[in-house]
Amino acid sequence: MCRKASTRKDPQDESALAGRSEAKREGMSNKLRAMNWELAGVFYTRIALGTAFLSAAAARFGLWDKTFDLKHFANFIRYTAEVNSFMPMGIIPFLAWAATVAETSFGILLVLGLWPRFRLRAPSCW
Repeated sequence: MCRKASTRKDPQDESALAGRSEAKREGMSNKLRAMNWELAGVFYTRIALGTAFLSAAAARFGLWDKTFDLKHFANFIRYTAEVNSFMPMGIIPFLAWAATVAETSFGILLVLGLWPRFRLRAPSCW
């Protein structure tokens, strides 16, 4: 003889299912919280690093002293010559301008959040 399957639901099974789904929800919630903190940390780091790059470039032109002139940049060229004393003197101004352009562009890219893979790898090559 065939036994008919019982149509009654076991209350113990229902509570086990409810417990599992609640645990699953808590796990998802914890993952979302962790992911939000991670995203917030990445965002803060990106903005802070981009601002630091832009601040360094602004200081080379005297924007922090409220005197926009090239005297500050001439001092930066002298500093570049000190740091790169092994390089020929003719290439020093190019290095100073290249560093300024690179820091400005990387700063803008970081603050705006553009080209994430490029901006992460390119400064490590310098």
